[in-house]
Amino acid sequence: MELVFPPCGRCPLNSTVMNQTKKNIAEFKDLVFGTTKAIKVRDYDKAIVIYKKALRQQENDLSLLRGIAKCYDWKGDLENAYSFADQVLAINPNDFDMLLLACKYWFEKKNEDKTYKYVCKILTTTPKKYTNELKLAFWIAKPLSIIFKSLRDTNKELASSFSEHGDRNVEVIDWAKKFKEWYESKNEFEVD
Repeated sequence: MELVFPPCGRCPLNSTVMNQTKKNIAEFKDLVFGTTKAIKVRDYDKAIVIYKKALRQQENDLSLLRGIAKCYDWKGDLENAYSFADQVLAINPNDFDMLLLACKYWFEKKNEDKTYKYVCKILTTTPKKYTNELKLAFWIAKPLSIIFKSLRDTNKELASSFSEHGDRNVEVIDWAKKFKEWYESKNEFEVD
């Protein structure tokens, strides 16, 4: 027996799937453009609200958790930033950016032992050249910037972020090496 599907217009499954797909695309567009726009004007609270709304539908989504952690960090709320970074690290213990955030948190808390723990993890974790969020934003913005004049500057900013991100990693790794050296030499004298 040969199975033949009815034409698209007559298949209720196809219209249901299409409607859900359209809804998902609209929600994704709101997430990407809403957070990008809010972050661009430094309205981190608005970006956090958008991320958290999406997180209610996609629990433990690493990109959303990372976005929330970074927004809290950018607005100077290290307590909440660390809380979300810790959730990411529970799922992906080698997330370089979240390791940096955790390290920053414990350094600000003046907890040398925990700072050292994260410094060691940072030094044994290879940073990705670009984060997945930057790649995704660049991938979306590049073709759209050809069509929409208003996105051309955003596309240039994202390209600039790629190179800045790599430079920042080098600086952080250098700092981590110095902290590790200092911590180990300090503790070497305390043991003797």
